[in-house]
Amino acid sequence: MTRTLRLIIGSYTHSLPHVQARGEGISFVDLDTESGRFTPVASHPDIRNPSYLKLDGDLLYAVEELDADEATLTVFACDTAAARLAQRAKVPAHGAWPCHIGLDAGGTRLFLSNYLDGSFVTWPLDGGGLPHGAPTVLRRTGRGPNPERQDGPHAHFALASTGGTHVWICDAGTDEIVRYPLTEGGAVAAEPDLVLRAPPGSLPRHMTFSRDGTRLFVVSELGNLVSTWRFGPSGPELLGHVPTLAPGHAVPSSSAAIRLHPEGRFLYSSNRGDDSIAVFDTQTASGLPVFLATVPTGGRTPREFAISDDGRTMIVAHQDSHSLTVLRIEPDTGAISPLGGPFAIGSPVCVAICPSAPPDAAA
Repeated sequence: MTRTLRLIIGSYTHSLPHVQARGEGISFVDLDTESGRFTPVASHPDIRNPSYLKLDGDLLYAVEELDADEATLTVFACDTAAARLAQRAKVPAHGAWPCHIGLDAGGTRLFLSNYLDGSFVTWPLDGGGLPHGAPTVLRRTGRGPNPERQDGPHAHFALASTGGTHVWICDAGTDEIVRYPLTEGGAVAAEPDLVLRAPPGSLPRHMTFSRDGTRLFVVSELGNLVSTWRFGPSGPELLGHVPTLAPGHAVPSSSAAIRLHPEGRFLYSSNRGDDSIAVFDTQTASGLPVFLATVPTGGRTPREFAISDDGRTMIVAHQDSHSLTVLRIEPDTGAISPLGGPFAIGSPVCVAICPSAPPDAAA
């Protein structure tokens, strides 16, 4: 039997200083996981620069990465089987260049990170998953040692704590990973109650928890490293930093996304420039992940990637070669290898996998 995955791809439609746009907004694409063959299904070009997508049940949340006077959060009713979107809500992003969307576990809050001006926005969600009421807008302060990239705060990623009591934010502009308490009414506290510090000038970008919630893995963009903290009775402990690049790598590179394998042992991060996926084993005596390998992704600038729920397929979005590729995952070893060839699609920067796929077909 052949398993088909239905994918939702976010692509740039309007160029920004860091990307040349050739995309069509939001696209539905099918993937045959045996052959690695992609099939276009439908496109929705009305949304501009959907740099991040968050699929939650029958709702799709998308940001328009634009300047502050135009940037929005849009919510769609998403019929994945029919590849149809219907706009349910559209609200201002309250900042410039929104780049990430997070949700709390209960579906009562949405978190939006605005990269350019560093603002962080929390919306309460109603019973239908739509923003309602006034959002909480945090405008952080500070800077880092890199004057070109750290002239002020740059919120890049938000992750709800496993217990649902806090939200963590990666601030690439200040080299901080900060934790804010969540308060009543869908809001967030004005000040953090914990600050972790990444190496100076490293630009912490994305993060994920271990499956048991006791470790936090943070990938830093210019540091090209994964930092790991362990949480115990006495508070957070920095276990160390592990490079995302193999010794002797030959070209300038910057890390982008980080993902934990569904079974919880292996960790992956993408390298833009080296154009590879780094593979780590998190099952170690010290708790610090061990670097295993980097594997070429088959395209240029792998900004984002997604892993199927069975842990056997990785889809990679290449911003600058305007393509998707597939890597096969060996769940027992974490090893990845190319499957099929590239699929041409303009400026893809985000991949969401639909929870229900089209009916399987006979091989």
